[in-house]
Amino acid sequence: MVFKSLEDEFNFYKQYASLTGFDIRKSTNLKVSGIVVWRYVVCNREGHKHFAPIVNKPTHDDGVPKAKQRRCISNRVDCKARVAFMLVGGVGYTISSFIETHNHPMLSIPSRPFLKINRNLEIGHNKFMLNCAKANIGPMKSYRLFKESVGGYDNKQTCSAFHFDYDVDESDQLTRVFWCDPIARKKYAMFGDVISFDATFNTNRYIL
Repeated sequence: MVFKSLEDEFNFYKQYASLTGFDIRKSTNLKVSGIVVWRYVVCNREGHKHFAPIVNKPTHDDGVPKAKQRRCISNRVDCKARVAFMLVGGVGYTISSFIETHNHPMLSIPSRPFLKINRNLEIGHNKFMLNCAKANIGPMKSYRLFKESVGGYDNKQTCSAFHFDYDVDESDQLTRVFWCDPIARKKYAMFGDVISFDATFNTNRYIL
């Protein structure tokens, strides 16, 4: 198997990790004349966290109390699972070595959506968080604010009259979408009108 680019090989191992139940991260690589000829991708729990020595001084020299240092818990357990990709003939990358065995349990199926590799922000949510950052609002608070603005995690379940459906083609591109909230259903019952949009007209750069 030959991958055309480093992104293709990383996405391949990323998909494998997502289905198996562990996180991954890029590790070291070797370059020759500016071209990556070796790339290692390892389990996210590879190695050990390096802790800087802490000097326990209650105050600064000027008598001002020192700020408390935050202790971060590390989940690294020196896992050896990894894959190495090697450039072949200057045309692509192939798997040079693969270590499958982990020294820690895999995540259960219900927990796998919370892996870092499975967390994907929508464009609107990402822009909202960037705007919140400009107002000095952190990620957690901005996420809670976004959650409240859209009505919570289970907005659909709390509104039994809401319904939506959509169709995609063989390339997973949107072809048709149906969206109906309680107000729209009430208006249809009163007037019997439906507005239909051509989902393929004037598509943008995201092919939507």
